[in-house]
Amino acid sequence: MANFDFISEEDFRSSLEQDYRELIAAMEARAWKAAHVLAGSIVEAVLIDYLMWSGYQKRSSSDPLRMSLAQIISVCRQENILSEKTEHLSHAIRSYRNLIHPGRSIRLGETATENGAKIAQALAEIIIEEIAAVKKKNYGYTAQQVINKLERDSTAKAILSHLVNDMNDYEKERLLLYLVPERYHGLRSLSTTSTNDEDTLRVLKECFHLVFDLASEETKRKVCKNFIKVLKEESSDVEWRYDLFKGKYLQYFSSDDVSLVKKHFFSVFTAPITDELLDAVDGMGVFLNSEDVVVFITAFINSIATYSYVYENQRHSDKDINDVIVVFCVEYYRMPEECQHVVINTLKRRYKYFCDQGRDDVAKAFKQLYDGLWLPEDSGLENIEDSHSPKLEESGLGDLEGDAFR
Repeated sequence: MANFDFISEEDFRSSLEQDYRELIAAMEARAWKAAHVLAGSIVEAVLIDYLMWSGYQKRSSSDPLRMSLAQIISVCRQENILSEKTEHLSHAIRSYRNLIHPGRSIRLGETATENGAKIAQALAEIIIEEIAAVKKKNYGYTAQQVINKLERDSTAKAILSHLVNDMNDYEKERLLLYLVPERYHGLRSLSTTSTNDEDTLRVLKECFHLVFDLASEETKRKVCKNFIKVLKEESSDVEWRYDLFKGKYLQYFSSDDVSLVKKHFFSVFTAPITDELLDAVDGMGVFLNSEDVVVFITAFINSIATYSYVYENQRHSDKDINDVIVVFCVEYYRMPEECQHVVINTLKRRYKYFCDQGRDDVAKAFKQLYDGLWLPEDSGLENIEDSHSPKLEESGLGDLEGDAFR
């Protein structure tokens, strides 16, 4: 089966794939005329599409849509799109249109034979391969080619950055708005997920974040606007919407939409914090205000104090309690200073309150978060500026006075 994943436009690619399936069926049915016509039509469509896509009309003031197939083949050879060998072979199908009209076919002596049909099919496949290779060399992978490679090649993850780095903005936009989300959520919605599917989900997620970082600001804003549309229009399975989201993307939302996303996010950001939501927090600290911080802290505290077994025993979790604490601490250092003060005061008050209530298990969670703010040298976070916060044992925390946070 010929692969048309180098064609960007979805409907056009589907049409070519259907034509190719009919070509195969015609060959199997020994319908040589139909096969010859279909092969010629596919070749002409693929070559015209490449010339249009590459801007040939602007460079030459010649419209590929008004050219004969012979002219198109000649131009493609001049543009080094087709090899010399392929150009010579292409003469076999230049007159395929004559076969459509019985009178013209008889008058010009054009006939369709088995050998001619086989040559036409082979030529169509050769040209498809050559156009795909030239397009990839000159313009990088298409969005569909990246998706196909990630799913079919287990080594693709290792070269993911090379696959997407040279993509044009149009293909990046297609990946971010359509192909990755559709494939990701399609796999995620399966009732049973295999190990291979889980690996594919991880690499699709990585691909999305990598391409988002490389995309233009205009594309990023389109993706974020689409995210808002999804939040407003879809009403089920709310958590999966954040699988491909990161808090740092809020910089590309309008101020009203930032408020909407935070409000919605915190409605699902509850204990136990899932791996996906923990990943989604990345960069959100910058956008928190003093009211957000209290909700933010609560989810972390409840996860550590009450639901710690989720990270210790959950079969498919990649996280543990230390990961939860590290994420909290990283976002703390990203917060505005007024939010940091709220964090410190809240942790102190709640710690004292639960100590007074004899709830040492919950008090311990506050201690873990507070101690985490004093980052050790081996935490991997040494590039983050140190806080004004002292270690818990040096803070006189147990002697603090004030109303307990309830």
